[in-house]
Amino acid sequence: APAAILPWLKRVTAIATAIVCGLLAWHTFRFVRDERMYSDVEVAGLPVWLWQAILPFGFALMTWRFLFNALFPKLPEPSR
Repeated sequence: APAAILPWLKRVTAIATAIVCGLLAWHTFRFVRDERMYSDVEVAGLPVWLWQAILPFGFALMTWRFLFNALFPKLPEPSR
């Protein structure tokens, strides 16, 4: 890609990735919520939904990271 459009291409990519991660965060949240309501399986004495709760949290963090990168991209290194 030409150097002139590269910053915008990176922003579009970051926004698209944030959307995908946001959707994954939402749907894994719903999954964990349903597991909590309907599941009685335990792993190491803890309900399985507790182990799965990291999924929406992780995807939410990735969503914020990519949104932040889209809104505040890294500045180019100054040339010496």
